[in-house]
Amino acid sequence: SWFESLDGDDRDLAIQLVRGKSIGEIAEQHSVSKRTVENRRSRVLKQLKVATPLELAKLLIKLQENGFGDLNL
Repeated sequence: SWFESLDGDDRDLAIQLVRGKSIGEIAEQHSVSKRTVENRRSRVLKQLKVATPLELAKLLIKLQENGFGDLNL
């Protein structure tokens, strides 16, 4: 899947976004700026061919339901 093509940090970012973490919370957790997280979020959405965080959530839930793994969503 496209999700598997993401590196570990980008997969983690996608999961955190779907879990409802804010850009600020993610930035603080990873000791980076909010802008860095925003740029990575944009890149992840583009790589996964989704336009919004809601579409990202739907994609990750679908992957989990289809046995990709337990993403704790």
